[in-house]
Amino acid sequence: MRIPALLVFLLFFSGLKSQDSAAFARFGERLFRHLTDTGFQEPVEYVRIKTLHWLIDQQELSSREKALRHAEEEAAYDRNYEIYQKQMFLLRQANRQEVLQGGQFALLDYQYEPLSPKSRFLYRGRMRVIFEGSGVRTLLAYRFRFFFNQKGFGLLGPIESEGF
Repeated sequence: MRIPALLVFLLFFSGLKSQDSAAFARFGERLFRHLTDTGFQEPVEYVRIKTLHWLIDQQELSSREKALRHAEEEAAYDRNYEIYQKQMFLLRQANRQEVLQGGQFALLDYQYEPLSPKSRFLYRGRMRVIFEGSGVRTLLAYRFRFFFNQKGFGLLGPIESEGF
């Protein structure tokens, strides 16, 4: 019995989609542990300049717009990286301090969507976390931008957090 080529392609494509979904789920779990687990040693990286240039090249932009974005990102990269490092350090330090004082974090949900309808490999993520400590229960929301380029994930800026 012959299997039509289209069916083979559809099965292959759906397998890739489920692999991507599993990879996104693992990234969400890894990011949660990076933020809240005092013993977790696997860092979540900030986008490297080479990858940032590649991501710009993948977007539906004119060559002029791409060249402009490359120049802007190149000029701002060191400053943006420093801001990312500082804000991530402060967020992780605050969360770890809470854990050391007996607080506990639990992942409630993790969602993501494309950064814009036309963006390729660029996403906006949201993670809701329950924090319990000192007799208080708080819902935290983390918002972040990230990329996935089939090789891995990385953040495109600092994580924003808000408590409710």
